[in-house]
Amino acid sequence: MTNTLRISCRLENLKTIRQFVHDALSAYGIDQKCINHLVLCVDEISANSIIHSCRQDESLMLEININYHKEQETIAVDIIDPGQSINFSLPALPTIQDIIKNKKKGGMGLMLVMKMIDKIEYKSTQEPHRNICTLYKKIKTA
Repeated sequence: MTNTLRISCRLENLKTIRQFVHDALSAYGIDQKCINHLVLCVDEISANSIIHSCRQDESLMLEININYHKEQETIAVDIIDPGQSINFSLPALPTIQDIIKNKKKGGMGLMLVMKMIDKIEYKSTQEPHRNICTLYKKIKTA
């Protein structure tokens, strides 16, 4: 079962994205804690796509696909954008101590995502050009 949202790359649309994810997952009868984790994670990745990949170009469209695999008790969420490919090197993420020490703003969102999600895949395709970040989460039903 798949739910899809296509929306312009505007930060103001993050509220709509969060509501879409919440509503789609609630319809599946998923545990509220799991829903909250996925809403937060999709919001973070979507914000990164809008800001860094698409540079808030409102003419570009962000696509969110939520795939519920009931038999495997898994949710897979694709966040797809047509923007610039970004360096998505997971091992190079700073620690919280590094961020505090360097007084850096930002950088903690992806660390949170990695703690809440079971698996993250990122790839770029050429024809058509798209960046696809897929988040996988084992779920519990309510």
